[in-house]
Amino acid sequence: MPLDSIDHRLLQLLQANAKVTNAQLAQEVGLSPAATLERVRRLENQGIIAGYHTHLAPHHVGQKVRLLAHITLQP
Repeated sequence: MPLDSIDHRLLQLLQANAKVTNAQLAQEVGLSPAATLERVRRLENQGIIAGYHTHLAPHHVGQKVRLLAHITLQP
């Protein structure tokens, strides 16, 4: 099922704050809480929402260095 503008807005809101309540989502997108929850569950079931994660502040958990490397090998 293709995504419409409401689905895109829900995804945007959830990416910004995965802890947002269903009632807040519903108010933001202009749907009833039941319809909003149904859409979010559909997005989860379709694998579009793959999960919810916690983003840690590295300096608060003792990480001093963060390294990101991209390595390409050519024959």
